[in-house]
Amino acid sequence: MRLATFGITLLLLSLSGLQQASAQVTSLMAYISAPGTQTSSQAGNAGALTQTFNSLPLGNQTTPYVSNIGTYQFSTTAKGDILAADQFGGANGSQYMSFGAQSGTSAPVTINLNASYNYFGFWFSAGDPNNGITFYSNGTQFARFSTSNIVSLLSGATVTALNGTTYNSSSYFGNPNNPTQDTAESFTYVEIVTTGTFDKVVLDNSGTTSTGFESDNHTVYAGNVIVPTSDVFVSQLTVVVPEPSHYVVLFGLMIGCLVAGQRYLGRFGLAGARLA
Repeated sequence: MRLATFGITLLLLSLSGLQQASAQVTSLMAYISAPGTQTSSQAGNAGALTQTFNSLPLGNQTTPYVSNIGTYQFSTTAKGDILAADQFGGANGSQYMSFGAQSGTSAPVTINLNASYNYFGFWFSAGDPNNGITFYSNGTQFARFSTSNIVSLLSGATVTALNGTTYNSSSYFGNPNNPTQDTAESFTYVEIVTTGTFDKVVLDNSGTTSTGFESDNHTVYAGNVIVPTSDVFVSQLTVVVPEPSHYVVLFGLMIGCLVAGQRYLGRFGLAGARLA
């Protein structure tokens, strides 16, 4: 083949390898706290922020809400219903947010965070498998956690904490603020930790209004997350996130190298020569 063709082939192969090298490998690890826990284990850390929903008026929210963790993009189609504590939610008897069955809309609720974080926690009340949390970084989706993982985990008789403590799964069922209420559904604080950072979270209910996504005490944190050994591991997702902005830079560098190489070969009358 001609050296020019050979050089282009090397360029493409090198660029392909560099694209993979420039991708970000991110892991998402999910845990549930010990039975009865309704607040984040990271809440006491400097820089940790929690949204409680206690300052919002009751009822459907149809305009964006600027909170201390970021902006909840409520709208007439993506409503978040603020409810007083009842059998389905309200950490420690406080107000909570729900959408789906309660708000009458299946549209997801987006939270544009006010910074980049590597921890997101929430009290997951009246749990069902339709709920999901999707994480974004700079407009790129990198992982979605489904609460079906929690439902599946708690379908067994017991679960084991990181420190070896065994909890009866039944201890997660029923509202801890009134254990006789909603005994058919689980209540637990969920802690999600990522190796990369995210700046947007989207809560969804799998596009249905037949169930609701009830939650409270949304907590974000950026820093060294130390997961309590009393937590129970739920699942881990590992994904590769491409970084397209790097491709343009790398492509330009490789083109520059190719042109320089051709000029160098041209000095010896080899540019365009055939390889034996």
